[in-house]
Amino acid sequence: MRNVVPRPSSLKLATFVFVAASFVSSACIVDHNQNESTDGLGSSGGSGANDSGSSDTSGPATTGSNTTSSQPVGNGKPGSACNCDTDCSAVEGHDGICVYGVCMTKASSACSKGGSTVECNSGSRCWGLQEHEGYICWPNCADFSCAGGCDDDGSCGPTADTNCGYNCGSYCSCQAGDCGEGYTCLEGNCVQDAGNGPGPGPGPTCNNLPKRDCTGSAAYCGELVVFNPRTTAHYDDYPINGETAANQYRSYLRRDLMMLIDYASARTYCKSAGWAVALAFRHNGSAETSLGG
Repeated sequence: MRNVVPRPSSLKLATFVFVAASFVSSACIVDHNQNESTDGLGSSGGSGANDSGSSDTSGPATTGSNTTSSQPVGNGKPGSACNCDTDCSAVEGHDGICVYGVCMTKASSACSKGGSTVECNSGSRCWGLQEHEGYICWPNCADFSCAGGCDDDGSCGPTADTNCGYNCGSYCSCQAGDCGEGYTCLEGNCVQDAGNGPGPGPGPTCNNLPKRDCTGSAAYCGELVVFNPRTTAHYDDYPINGETAANQYRSYLRRDLMMLIDYASARTYCKSAGWAVALAFRHNGSAETSLGG
């Protein structure tokens, strides 16, 4: 059941997907469980009425995009135009931030509910921003001049024509030249530059891979088991949703699926050994496999 959800940024904010082989697409991405939010403000966006039948709190209908970040700045008040956080004034102890070209303020804490005024300065209401961390005080169009667009909730937000400086604003889309060496701007986000790709196949010969198929009885192959060990060079079954490293009480899966994931992740790890993207991926950790939930 959906409670209060963050406002969608509606920008095409890319999630960089590391694809190694066609057979991995259905097997190696284990769960990446949408982490259940304990404060009722999870990251599942969307529009339309919420499940309780009350008015939608999921966010503005206006959208942002990857556009110029050289727009004229305003007077620093909430709702005015900005390029950087420094263009936005603090209000009643709430720091000013630039949200895709529109000045807003930081909420004092997580929103107690969508549209709450408790965590915000006067004239603004609290929501999150889908696919982003943190909570934002969105200015009311009735209380401030709006350099962006007004949504159905009466809040001022960004439009398809507004953006800000990626390196100086809290919520902005990157432009060409914004990303450091080894990175490139893809749909508004700085991501690892894949260069010319992995080169021609078939790549390394992979010996000693774990067994792919379960050949036992239906009861044996369908038995609920755990990854053992929990972490290897090619996967990491980490605790989630209340689990601890010592007690992953929710992390079970069928034996045949566990074997397939183990094989697919091991082969991907082997085949991608020389890829520049894979090397960065390995530096940050093995393939994540979260089963909790």
